[in-house]
Amino acid sequence: MTTTETIQLPADAIHVGDWDDPDGSGEWSRHFTGTRHSETVAVIGLQHAAGKVERCVGVHVDDVLTPTAARELAGALLAAAMEADQLDASQQ
Repeated sequence: MTTTETIQLPADAIHVGDWDDPDGSGEWSRHFTGTRHSETVAVIGLQHAAGKVERCVGVHVDDVLTPTAARELAGALLAAAMEADQLDASQQ
């Protein structure tokens, strides 16, 4: 994909996947991982070839959490959500 080579990475991107057109529609995009807020919480997203970036919060947890682990997870989720909102707002 040569037309996407000049598109800058998302500002918070730590790891960026390859450009992909999974459904063959010509709508190229790539997944990226941004800031990690804990071992289980990170800002992640999708960058479209037109430059638009969509962020969300990725979470991976065990089935059961202790109360302490649940509070830590809640704090990390809140921090990641606030960061994603701020980054998305700065792009508009």
